[in-house]
Amino acid sequence: KNMIIDCDDSVRFQFKDLFNGYVDLDLSQKPQKGWTITPRKKPLRIKKRDADMFGSDDLPIPPSCLITVWAKLTQDTEEHLSYPVSLIGVNCDAEAIYIDRFLEKGTNTATINPDSNTENESLQMMVASKNEQVEELQSMLEMKEE
Repeated sequence: KNMIIDCDDSVRFQFKDLFNGYVDLDLSQKPQKGWTITPRKKPLRIKKRDADMFGSDDLPIPPSCLITVWAKLTQDTEEHLSYPVSLIGVNCDAEAIYIDRFLEKGTNTATINPDSNTENESLQMMVASKNEQVEELQSMLEMKEE
């Protein structure tokens, strides 16, 4: 079982600056015990011009900000992560969007542990997750073409 992206709620927003706008994702809150949330780049920013270009020949996939979420498998690790991510640079009804993950104790189904000695297993899980993300994006693009 691998990590899957859940896109169950849509959040509508408007860029505050209509010419040089952006949305920053704020990861300043401390996650629940045992969980780690790490941005893959700083700042976690999507520019309005990139969002506007989504779907064009130059940008066929949506702009994104990658975030690594993992849990250390210990007795103290909380089973559920509900992590608020504030949106900066936009007008939005939602105060935050949430990263929700569940940990199945005794397994490594929802985790990638960089401290683990099984680097191969972690890498395989990351690749499988990326493949699912690519398949989901391809499906979205196919729906858009129809």
